[in-house]
Amino acid sequence: MEQESFAGNFTEAIQNGDSNATVGLPPIMRVPRQQSFLLWFSPLVGLSVSIAGSVANSVVFVVLVLARRQFGGSVNTLIINQSLIDLVACVSVVII
Repeated sequence: MEQESFAGNFTEAIQNGDSNATVGLPPIMRVPRQQSFLLWFSPLVGLSVSIAGSVANSVVFVVLVLARRQFGGSVNTLIINQSLIDLVACVSVVII
């Protein structure tokens, strides 16, 4: 309804030829508390998950690299590659 009154006042000012007429603008919307909470909570959760993922993947990577000498196999190689890819992804999220 506020939009309609703004458009109506603006149209009247133009039709009357009054270029100096002041038109009431709708009030500026304020950010609700819930949105401001989500603005800092979401990145915090993302950062926490990325840090936990970095730690977990580095532990898996180190354990599998050390165990590769004893239990070498193609499955270990695939898991090592996957944990390395996950580790790089988590570290890049933390850096960004």
